[in-house]
Amino acid sequence: MHSYFLFLSAQALWWNKLLPELCTRIRENENTNDIFISALKDTLEIISMELDLQDFLNVLPDDGIAAFFLPYLVNQSEKKLMV
Repeated sequence: MHSYFLFLSAQALWWNKLLPELCTRIRENENTNDIFISALKDTLEIISMELDLQDFLNVLPDDGIAAFFLPYLVNQSEKKLMV
């Protein structure tokens, strides 16, 4: 069980590194790079299913647009309702 928590902690750390990098690249390309936007959406879809709500909220960028991230927060809420 201890190794499972280490895995989750490492996974959250990975998302903490990946999300800011994707957001930075999108900003640098003035939101015109569909590849990075698609990668960000796919990443958010995965982590909204993989992480618990608190970890998910912790990996979201502080300077993001709430409307963009809202559907993924809804996924988190729906996941909690199903459990």
